[in-house]
Amino acid sequence: MTTSCSPQSLVLDEEGYAHGPYIVVPMDNGGEYQIKGMTTPHSTGRHVTISSHGGSRAVSSISISATSCYVHWLDNSTGGTVMWHYDGIDGDAILWHFLMTLSLGSTGNLVKRTATDQRNCDRTLKEEALSV
Repeated sequence: MTTSCSPQSLVLDEEGYAHGPYIVVPMDNGGEYQIKGMTTPHSTGRHVTISSHGGSRAVSSISISATSCYVHWLDNSTGGTVMWHYDGIDGDAILWHFLMTLSLGSTGNLVKRTATDQRNCDRTLKEEALSV
């Protein structure tokens, strides 16, 4: 498989968002990871999402900003995912760990160990729906 890359200019849409191209990292197990960058006009403005397409047995995706991230853990009992939000992380260290290990499960575990605050987003959404 031959791939080629060429630099692309950052283009903001009318609302100040920019979605860059994504990179595919093929894995020996037949799966792959997709790494995508995005900028926003809010907060730190930079985000990286790493999605697994058969590359991980533990995590579906991780979205990382400078100090927080979302992890979509695979739920083998339902076949779906459970989303958790983590605050107080070092986004650069998390991204570096993934790039050095190519393991979303290991990266997700690092997020859990180093975060200062965490919450189950699925439970929060259900609780908010019940209170209406």
